[in-house]
Amino acid sequence: MVVRVVEEICQGCGACTSSCPSNAIVMKGKTATIMKIFCRSCGICLDNCPAGALKMHDC
Repeated sequence: MVVRVVEEICQGCGACTSSCPSNAIVMKGKTATIMKIFCRSCGICLDNCPAGALKMHDC
């Protein structure tokens, strides 16, 4: 499973970046970007995104 950002939904608030324990999320412009090499697919960011822009997907 991997976390993906639905760019059309992302509001650019950055809440996910501060909630990620592995620092795998960075803001590029006004959109969150997942650095897959660091992401542990823990799902914490999903619970902290107020817009619901982060989704868990099969690889």
